[in-house]
Amino acid sequence: MKRIAEERKNKDLSQAQLAEILGVSQQTISKYENGSREPDNATLLKLSKMFDVSTDYLLENPRKCEEINKNDPHNNPNYVGNEICKKLVEIGFLKDGEKITDKHLEILTEVLAPQIEFIRFKLNQKQ
Repeated sequence: MKRIAEERKNKDLSQAQLAEILGVSQQTISKYENGSREPDNATLLKLSKMFDVSTDYLLENPRKCEEINKNDPHNNPNYVGNEICKKLVEIGFLKDGEKITDKHLEILTEVLAPQIEFIRFKLNQKQ
């Protein structure tokens, strides 16, 4: 779980310091970081709170808002990925600076797809 190592380094913590905070050995932190062991749910939650990131971020391959704009599948010059990210922060779906994961996108797609179909239906009725 390379994200743990990245976030630990962002906080200027050594493996030993992080181990002490979490009440585990330095070897355990090393195993988390090299992927030979995964933290239990309680430890994962502590890490996410401590680093101010989602547990999904620690477990998955996230994409930053800017990357969503850059990788717009439709190459739409009017793509508003950053604006969407800002709105998601405003409504509390994301924390400021949090990265969007594939899981976030999956949930949003699942929830919004029926709403979008309804809006399209209503717009077609008015034409």
